[in-house]
Amino acid sequence: MPEFTKDQLLCIETSTKDMLVSAGAGSGKTTVLAERIMRRIEKGADIKDFLVVTFTNTAAADLKAKLSDRLEKLSQASPESKAYRRMLYSIDSADICTIDSFCLQYVKQNAAVLELTDGCSVGDEALCAALLTAAADGVLTELCEGDEPTADLLLDNFASHKNDDGLISAVTVLYKKLRAYPFYIEWLDSVIKAHEEELCTLKEKGFFACKAGKQIKESVKARLDTARECLLVLQASALNDKQGLFADRLEEITDSIAAGLSAGYKEFCAASPFPRLTRPGNCCDEYIKAFEKFKATIKSLSLYVRTDEQLMEEYVLEGEVLKALYTFTARLDKAYTAAKRERGILDFADAEHLMLGLLLTSTEDGYIKTGLCKSIS
Repeated sequence: MPEFTKDQLLCIETSTKDMLVSAGAGSGKTTVLAERIMRRIEKGADIKDFLVVTFTNTAAADLKAKLSDRLEKLSQASPESKAYRRMLYSIDSADICTIDSFCLQYVKQNAAVLELTDGCSVGDEALCAALLTAAADGVLTELCEGDEPTADLLLDNFASHKNDDGLISAVTVLYKKLRAYPFYIEWLDSVIKAHEEELCTLKEKGFFACKAGKQIKESVKARLDTARECLLVLQASALNDKQGLFADRLEEITDSIAAGLSAGYKEFCAASPFPRLTRPGNCCDEYIKAFEKFKATIKSLSLYVRTDEQLMEEYVLEGEVLKALYTFTARLDKAYTAAKRERGILDFADAEHLMLGLLLTSTEDGYIKTGLCKSIS
């Protein structure tokens, strides 16, 4: 048996709470996990009681090999115990696998409930990508032929003047990322509702009360800190009174912007335009570099300057684009799913989402565990 460190033993022996173990490659995580499982088996647990999810099939095979070796040694040391021998023989069917394999196992077992064809399997990655692109093309064609405003809005914002490849690419990339979320269509709907609440906040309380406004305010503060660092260099490297007074003038500009930022968004915008200033001559290199950095930093604040009308237009347009993306994505999801079902295939994300549907059911009070979930948890 290997010699374990104090931290490794803590991971192995702790059993009354959940744990997150973070360690680098080659640090012995698999060995520690195998030991943690074996300690419980020696206390009466069965290998079939564990769910061990790994990132790769290689890691799962490595863990099974370590457990098999330990079970073999225990079996030899206790020949009267049939439990160790039985677990050794059943190690290949134990739930030690990738999350995809685990989910697919239950999806196949419940194919009829999920209205899947018998023998459905994970499709080739290239085929699934081609089906997704074809489904997106089909949805766009339907929207265009139906003369729906959704098509015009998305084409105006994502397509080039030559073709619609940019839109198809953007939507398929978005769809793939969305599927990392549970109940992703509902999640996208929640994003739209959150944006509508932001729009109400903008109208009632002003931009800096919005989430985006708060983030921008923090970004401006960070840039003003950078500007003040430049001011310290300017004041320290001034070679004469004229250069010192010029640095003082820049400090006044910075203070004015900071005061505007504290007062509100309108005041910040009014204070932000950088005046035309001529740097004094005969400055040292350090002074010149500090001034150029200061000027670039203050001028970058113009990225955040908008009139009330511009802000409202941008927020409204953003909301319309979000709704258009929701419409497109929901239709794409149905079209892509139908194309896969027609061929009797799934993609890897399907296994996880279908499994989630087997584990949870929607009610007026939210999601609750199904009987299957309770039986395997």
